Amino acid sequence: AATATPAATATPRAATATPAARTPTPAPTPVPTPSPLDAPPGRYAAISAGGGFACALTDAGEAVCWGGDNGYGQLDAPPGRYAAISAGDSYACALTDAGEAVCWGSNVFGQTNAPAGRYASIDASGWHACALTGAGEAVCWGGTYDGPWNEEPPARLGPYAAISAGAYFTPGGPNLNSCALTVDGEIACQERWNAGSADVPPGRYTAVSAGGNHACAIDDAGGIVCWGGYGAEPPPPGRYAAISTKARFGGYGVGDYRVCALTVAGDAVCWGGIHSLLTPPDPAPGRYTAISTGSGFACALTDAGEAVCWGAREREATPPQPAPGRYSAVGVGDFYACALIDAGEAVCWGENPGGVAAAPPGRYAAISASWAHACALTEAGAAVCWGSNRDGQLDAPPGRYTAISAGGWHACALTEVGEAVCWGSNRDGQLDAPPGRYAAISAGGWHACALAETGAAVCWGSNKHEQLYAPPDRYAAISAGGRHACALTETGEAVCWGWNEFGQTDAPAGRYTAISASIAHTCALTASGEIACWGWSADGHTNAPAGRYTAISAGIAHTCALTASGEIACWGYRYPDWWGE
Repeated sequence: AATATPAATATPRAATATPAARTPTPAPTPVPTPSPLDAPPGRYAAISAGGGFACALTDAGEAVCWGGDNGYGQLDAPPGRYAAISAGDSYACALTDAGEAVCWGSNVFGQTNAPAGRYASIDASGWHACALTGAGEAVCWGGTYDGPWNEEPPARLGPYAAISAGAYFTPGGPNLNSCALTVDGEIACQERWNAGSADVPPGRYTAVSAGGNHACAIDDAGGIVCWGGYGAEPPPPGRYAAISTKARFGGYGVGDYRVCALTVAGDAVCWGGIHSLLTPPDPAPGRYTAISTGSGFACALTDAGEAVCWGAREREATPPQPAPGRYSAVGVGDFYACALIDAGEAVCWGENPGGVAAAPPGRYAAISASWAHACALTEAGAAVCWGSNRDGQLDAPPGRYTAISAGGWHACALTEVGEAVCWGSNRDGQLDAPPGRYAAISAGGWHACALAETGAAVCWGSNKHEQLYAPPDRYAAISAGGRHACALTETGEAVCWGWNEFGQTDAPAGRYTAISASIAHTCALTASGEIACWGWSADGHTNAPAGRYTAISAGIAHTCALTASGEIACWGYRYPDWWGE
């Protein structure tokens, strides 16, 4: 009989529970960084704007700080009663009722290591602070570099009645700038770099404020006088009672220097600024009794003790246009440009820091514009420069020249025999032109280039980005930019070298008749007179208008070209975001 196979016995299995749907964990909501513009309500007796934060003293003498991310504890003012307060870059200092200096926050440069003693006033800047003793002696600390305030004559004029510390950051380190006002109304200033703020105009003053490489003061008639580099833009006319000027704290670049002041009637007035403007609230919430500028913002106190702060707004993107007419040459600076009319008169338009847009009267044969100064050649061959003179770039040596070029803080020209002569800042050796005979010359940001009679390109000065290493060839034209340079070969090809972060040295193939190198972009004229630009392209810097042109000049913020009919076309007109505040 067949044997039946037993059926398989199923082993019971526990029921598996279906997992419940999991609710995704929401991403944390970003916490915005507190704004220094949001001053806490209350009644205050003193106020100071710093690097992204501000501090004030209440009527009871307590220190209150706000804004910023508090990464260095700069908002954590020690408890106590204070008589004065000043905010720097990520740190602050105050004076107790007993005159002792107390500092807190970042101490990278020793800026919170206030020497023991009794002080009457205090001022904190980017990386160093200064104070006055009761006897009027100036004491400064921080910055790590020698010279925030030297004891050597003739700058040591004390005793002093007021002191101000300013600073800005350069690729070579912090520029420490300090100014003090004597009891007799004289001013003494000292700085690490020779930017011109130590060249105080003669006169008697009642107040002084040190910026990055400039300073401003109120004279005994109530007028404002500014000198040095950027920030020396002529102030609005009027009579003033207080003044404040600060450079941008932190970072590289030329900085954005603004000045704010209070009129004798208590109105707030601000001017200057490379990229943006500080515009006080309109209408004002009241009459102001104190004012302080910081990094991109300003604060003031009303006569009711209310703290009011306002930020900077970007400069208008629409450039001013030159007057209608026929022009024969054009040169572009920062937010200004200059051109020669057919009769040889120089005409400038745009912003006017240091009077750079006010060309001296005369008849000129050539013109060139740079960041804050411009130069031209008279019909007799004399070099004339105007604008900022922070490094002596206006002090052209006497002589007869055939070509001229304004650079960052220097200028160069060719003599009648072809020798290169340069003047102004020589921090990177940009004045040390090699001996020889040249046919063309161009001054860049921190270097200069020229064409030898053989057509070889020769460059000197800063070589941080290998901008001195011109490829061997025979060239017919050359242009030195901020950190790069370009030239045209004898066959019209564009060749560029040096800094290329934005593609400003990646010249398109083609044949060109003229070329102009800026900081982050380059433009050239094709053989047919059209414009080709390459490099930093935001805000239309490389979007040249269509047409036929005979000359071109590229600046940091905008570019201009000369049409075949002698008219001028400009485009761009905004600083690159990377160039600094």
